[in-house]
Amino acid sequence: MGMSTSETMVSSLFLAVFFVLFVHAGFFNKISKLRNDSMDEFATGSRSFNYFIVLFTIIGGFLTAGTYTGWYSWAVYEGLISQYLIIYSITSFFVMYVFSSRIWIWGKKFGLLTQPDFVQLRFRCLPLSMLCAVTGILMDAPWCIIEFSSLGWAVAAATGGIISNQAGIIIFGVLTIALTFKGGMRSIATIELLKGILVIIFVIGGSIVAAYKLFGGFGPMFEELMLVVPENMTINCGDIYPYSYWNSIIITGTLGVFGLISMFARIYTAKSVMEVKKAASSGSIVMITISALLLVLATGGLLLPGIEDLPDPNMSFYYIMQSAFGPYIVGIVGVLVIITAIGIAGVVISAHSVVISENIIQGFKPDIKEENRRKVTRICIIIYGIIVISISMMDLPNLALIAITVYEGVIQSIPLLVFGIFWKRANKWSVGVGYVTGLIIAITMAAMPDAFPWAGGWTGGIYGVLVNIIINIILGFAMKKEDHVDELFKIVENYREDSNGNAILREEV
Repeated sequence: MGMSTSETMVSSLFLAVFFVLFVHAGFFNKISKLRNDSMDEFATGSRSFNYFIVLFTIIGGFLTAGTYTGWYSWAVYEGLISQYLIIYSITSFFVMYVFSSRIWIWGKKFGLLTQPDFVQLRFRCLPLSMLCAVTGILMDAPWCIIEFSSLGWAVAAATGGIISNQAGIIIFGVLTIALTFKGGMRSIATIELLKGILVIIFVIGGSIVAAYKLFGGFGPMFEELMLVVPENMTINCGDIYPYSYWNSIIITGTLGVFGLISMFARIYTAKSVMEVKKAASSGSIVMITISALLLVLATGGLLLPGIEDLPDPNMSFYYIMQSAFGPYIVGIVGVLVIITAIGIAGVVISAHSVVISENIIQGFKPDIKEENRRKVTRICIIIYGIIVISISMMDLPNLALIAITVYEGVIQSIPLLVFGIFWKRANKWSVGVGYVTGLIIAITMAAMPDAFPWAGGWTGGIYGVLVNIIINIILGFAMKKEDHVDELFKIVENYREDSNGNAILREEV
């Protein structure tokens, strides 16, 4: 994937121009500036984002920079198995459409900023909310690590190796921390908008054009693949993966996205329930289009000579784009991956730092003054950002497999959230015992897969969540319903919005 000196200079120029535009958009644009000094403004943008911003902010949780590295290389070398991403994009947005209303209503009513805030409101158990805060961060953090790692490869590709991937991680990682430190979710939302425009132009359009330039279209590409690597045209990659594994990663992906701490932060930014529902209903269409074009084109990568000789499989996206459009395009697609990584890493860093300051530190030191809350959060942003940058510079295995493994634990929060949102009998004991038990099962089976030959290809996350659900149901009926729950559900029942998304009481409808 070598480039000449002139080609490297042009590609690097794209990166330099982007750097200038990014700094202006993130630090000097009026949209990215904080409106006041409140934590609500810093953490959620005062819940004022419209449908378009919410749409691309939520899509950022699905279309990560890892899609262009780990997932893309997975599609290149093993074919259709990677396209589980397309399936779970549909189901995840449906789940979000159903779940998000109550989360947003309670968030607005009680000023909730984080997922553990919801847990504390619903179950009134500080140890449980702190447990969810700690485990949620540990299971969500790999996404930030994956993004910074992908960012480093993008910089190396765009500069022809002049800037190493580790140097790229440091440069743009520090920039991401500074952006998040300055403007919280408002600065990040600005970046997500820029990313959305680039994705629509270069991913959707570029993938279609590339397929015709390289293979004469998607049809001829698949015909040749069936002759060369027919095993890659099956979802179990020639019996390497059992079909139960395919089902498992779709289920864990569908539920896991909603269990991420950073996803709650995205939902809370909307200015109304209407905006969230509009974003969730249209987001699946956008994600299916983007992910399908990306991953279907990637499956044809093995037909290109030299792709198996790449120094790192994570460079396969850039190799295919360079093969289709020439070396100058590498700078543009590198910018696309970089801005994608900055967007999602910024959301995760912001959301996690707010959780650390609001739910963990304040759990031990509840008397922090209001004016110091944002200061503590900003200190957390710096420390947390440095930690994830350091880890992302290590030699990591396939990024897609890291994320899939992490989801095994993430989905254990789903019974807690689902029962907490929709079932009045759910209580701190039912969800707490279920959550811990599910985590133990998921972690044990992931750490020692050969010790469970009876699993039949189903992952530990699936077995964990099944036991988790059973415990929730048993203890939900066994324990007395908590007194405050009826009032919480009444708030939801009485909530309505007019055609403009303004809240009104039911009796006023």
